[in-house]
Amino acid sequence: MNENLPVALDAEPHLRKAKRTARTRAVIAAVCVVLVCAAAATVLGMTGTFSKLFGGAATKTEQNTAANGGIYAFDRSAVPGGAYAVVPTDISGKSTKAAALALPKKDGKVVVIATHPYEAYLDSERAYIMPDSPAGEHTTANIAEYVASALALSGVDAEYLPLDITSARGSYDVAKAELDKYKAEHDVALVIDVHRASNVINGDVVRMIAERGGETLAQTEFIVAADADGAETAAGYAVTVCGAMNELCKNSAAVSTRDGVLNQNECDVFFTVNIGSAGNSYAEAVRGAGVFAEAVAKCIK
Repeated sequence: MNENLPVALDAEPHLRKAKRTARTRAVIAAVCVVLVCAAAATVLGMTGTFSKLFGGAATKTEQNTAANGGIYAFDRSAVPGGAYAVVPTDISGKSTKAAALALPKKDGKVVVIATHPYEAYLDSERAYIMPDSPAGEHTTANIAEYVASALALSGVDAEYLPLDITSARGSYDVAKAELDKYKAEHDVALVIDVHRASNVINGDVVRMIAERGGETLAQTEFIVAADADGAETAAGYAVTVCGAMNELCKNSAAVSTRDGVLNQNECDVFFTVNIGSAGNSYAEAVRGAGVFAEAVAKCIK
């Protein structure tokens, strides 16, 4: 068993909870991680390279173990000192339990945005990242535009709405204002907000992956805002598209719930999604986004 894989506590049968042994050593290790991260944040100011690599919508993924081997095989001995390990992980078992609801058949545009368009993916698959590694060239803005294009090719009236946002501060207010202006001129049936999770756990960077046709792809995590109007209905819609994704590609998606609103009151159907994490390559994100777009098209037609 690979004791390094962080996955969900309510994971699929092939996963089991991590043994909580050597409690004293674990506490000391956790304190050390906090101190190291605090030092890194101080030195780097949480801007530039560090924020682009690790900034993003963090999830509540927790440490478990998974079967060693296959796409989740990981050799920690290959990670040099001072580096962040990039750990292959399956988040599909953490999905929120909710009754699936069919998406309403409503005329109008599908608008795709990236409220944090600066969140970068890795340029290639890696086993580790050095603290001074440059951010990848491609970001969630590229993936959001790709999703809109893929939906349009499927016959969906979809459009990518670019947002001029460079930091998390005030980002949702800016996104809301732009969506309000857009809705004043167009009927909108669905909004998709593309993010990339941070998922830094115990000093490791999580790489959320599934496999399709012999290639790895970034898993998609639907985030349901618990404080938004109709959160239970929103969860049902997310579960439906998540199920469609998992039919297209096993274990490719999961649904989580988080406190907050995340602008999900802006439309009756609003999907906030993490397509991959800081540990995923851009190519994996593109493949994951393709499965997501295919499932959305299937569910709204």
